[in-house]
Amino acid sequence: MANFWARLLRTIVEVDLLEIDQLHYSEVFQSLSTPIMITFFSFPSHPGYGLLFHNLHLVFLIVDRLMGGYGAPKQNTRELTEFERSLMSDIMGRVLEYFREAMAKIAPLESKIEALETDERLIPKTMAPEEVLVRMAYQVKIQQGTGFMSIYVPYSIFAPYFSRSKNLYGLDERDENEKPRVLKVPSGMGDMKFPVEVLLGRGCVTVRELIQIKPGSIIVLDQGSDCSLEVYVNNKLKYLARPGIAGKRKAI
Repeated sequence: MANFWARLLRTIVEVDLLEIDQLHYSEVFQSLSTPIMITFFSFPSHPGYGLLFHNLHLVFLIVDRLMGGYGAPKQNTRELTEFERSLMSDIMGRVLEYFREAMAKIAPLESKIEALETDERLIPKTMAPEEVLVRMAYQVKIQQGTGFMSIYVPYSIFAPYFSRSKNLYGLDERDENEKPRVLKVPSGMGDMKFPVEVLLGRGCVTVRELIQIKPGSIIVLDQGSDCSLEVYVNNKLKYLARPGIAGKRKAI
């Protein structure tokens, strides 16, 4: 994935797979941070549909780089112009083609883009709320900016492959009298403490501004208050969170 974006944007790009999980279609839009660009696509060989999400911060980084800019992070987001929408539709087609090639040995992912929107209300409601989707979440770093993208594919596409894998490795063969194994956590491990840090954003200041910083000074960050926050556990990126309030305290 990093090589794909590096070739396209002609710069160094870092792409990290954050997690792979599954959830119901009804849960997808509940976990989104806005603003976001949604690519809705179909599978000619399968009755299901898929979704590809990019937060607009990342979208504008990509557009800026493609138009000859440095990929500098934008402080504010806005609606996509018709030109930007057409450009990103072409780029999303290439992204889906990359996924098709990467997953060719696992499952057929030939796809066709049906819609590209920034408003989830305009996405066709063609899937049942209980439809199970596999989600692959990525963090993308371009120059000084960071964004997030996720792809959702129906679990039913991967199910035949999982079944073949179990039969191949004998994962589904178990003695009826065999007792399930329980992993025992060593005593005291439950009380271990790990440092947890939340990154609110990044910002750049000059030496002059740094010298003049005092309590109450404002530093503009590269993402808005409605963007996902990076949560680090023991100095490793583990989660994406959203800011909120628990009782009278600020929380994630």
